[in-house]
Amino acid sequence: MSRMRTMSAGDVTSGTSAPLGATVLPGGVNFSIFSKHAVMLELLLFDSENAAQPSRIIPLDAIKHRTHLARFAR
Repeated sequence: MSRMRTMSAGDVTSGTSAPLGATVLPGGVNFSIFSKHAVMLELLLFDSENAAQPSRIIPLDAIKHRTHLARFAR
C-alpha cells in the first residue's frame, strides 16, 4: 500500500498557462487548469489508474501559483 504524501509549495515551480491539461516537459510536467472562481485547488497524483488513494496531493493557491491573468478579470 502506498502512503499519501502532501507536497510542499517548494516542490512546485512556475509553469505556463498553455496548453491546458498536463504537458510532459524535460524535467517535469506542466499542469495548466482554468477556473473562473477557484481560490484553491489540489492536484492529486496517483501511482496507477487503479489506485484508490492519491500518492501525492499538491495544494495550489490561486494567487501564488497563477501564471496568467485573465484580460477581462473583474
